[in-house]
Amino acid sequence: MTDKPFPSEIENHKTIILIDGGYFVFRMTKHWSPRGRMAKAHKRFKNNQINYFQRQHIFKKAIKADISYLGFRLGALKKNPKYESDCMIIVCYDGIKGRQRRGQLHPPYKGNRYGAEEDYTAAEHEGVDIREKLTAMGLEPNNLEKGWYSMYDEWCEGDDLLAELTEHCLEQNKEVIVMSSDSDMIQLLQNEGVKLHNFTSLVTLADIERDSGIKPNLYADWKALSGDSADNISGIPYIGKTKAKKLILQYGAIESMPDELLLLYGHDEELKTEFLNYRQENDLTLEYCKKKFGVFWERIEMDEIMILSPSHNKKLEKVGLDKLLTPLDYKTKALLWKQLIKLPFKYQKGE
Repeated sequence: MTDKPFPSEIENHKTIILIDGGYFVFRMTKHWSPRGRMAKAHKRFKNNQINYFQRQHIFKKAIKADISYLGFRLGALKKNPKYESDCMIIVCYDGIKGRQRRGQLHPPYKGNRYGAEEDYTAAEHEGVDIREKLTAMGLEPNNLEKGWYSMYDEWCEGDDLLAELTEHCLEQNKEVIVMSSDSDMIQLLQNEGVKLHNFTSLVTLADIERDSGIKPNLYADWKALSGDSADNISGIPYIGKTKAKKLILQYGAIESMPDELLLLYGHDEELKTEFLNYRQENDLTLEYCKKKFGVFWERIEMDEIMILSPSHNKKLEKVGLDKLLTPLDYKTKALLWKQLIKLPFKYQKGE
């Protein structure tokens, strides 16, 4: 996807550690919280207690401490390039236009994140380049420490760079350690030779089995079905994590699932009128219909437009009210969401 060449230094090292640049975005958010070091320093600056350069020095020290923490975690694995000559680190930063390619397929992508405007569309989103903030603190974002390098592509998200670099390193028989708290990185564990560290500990296949019960190669399918609030992907109504797991264990990938399993139903305001007519003609109470058909009956009588499940359709079919429902193809939606989640993102011009 990216045309930027991979760092040539990869050739000379046995172990490649890939760090999600979002780590520094997260840490800055913490530092700018009311009790954070940057927030306190900025307040002192505003009160003329320190000058601008002193403020920036405090900012730099805060990030340096974060870098030291990463070094500590890598040291526990004996993979800190500061002391181990056979390994190197590559930090993968988000490109400022990184969301736009996915946004052309799904405009609401990540639209629930802080700072999204009311008319937000991911297809036009331009983010902040965290490297500029690091530079303003006196840090070199492309060489934060000895043995650290970086990759950046304005059209790529950091997780796609991580995935592409992983593929490249595995082709060269390198050991890869990915450091990220993004659960999408679990997909990379389908490759032998890859370890995933969430900044606290290594994530094992046993952990994944316990938490989701889904193998890494089907993780994108599971998330597409059950939803991913972090990326503003709703998932299929009435299919939560547990049901998504059952479907995947039975059928495998979404492509293999029968279309009717992922078929839902919509309706218009006329359904409310038909519900009222049905009750009047059969002298039935609302409570009776709620008990017989489900609470959705009352919700529709209360003017709510909602998506109905296959079980709702079957219940209405028995009394001839299903004719007012419109089939909704959620399998196609799920396949689109899977495309957004799967790493690295495959985008073809014109899609």
